[in-house]
Amino acid sequence: MARTFTQMAAEARAAVPAVDPREAQRRMQQDPRTIVVDVRDAEEIRGTGMIPKAIAVSAGSLLYNADLEVPEGWRDPRLQDRSRPIITHCELGP
Repeated sequence: MARTFTQMAAEARAAVPAVDPREAQRRMQQDPRTIVVDVRDAEEIRGTGMIPKAIAVSAGSLLYNADLEVPEGWRDPRLQDRSRPIITHCELGP
């Protein structure tokens, strides 16, 4: 049986640790190489704005933008360095 969005979101929350804004800021200060990726759609970003220095890569395009095996023209060069810490920001929140 197919999983619902709510089930998939719950699985993601269980697998990926959430951090609150203060912790995210602390991590960014501790390691300036940390990249914040805002995976919300453009309409959501327009409504609330973005975290300073974050990059916008929608969830729908993140899969191929961060993939090292797709054609180079599909990739986002900012997402290619696997040694950089990454924090993602989405509408689901912590």
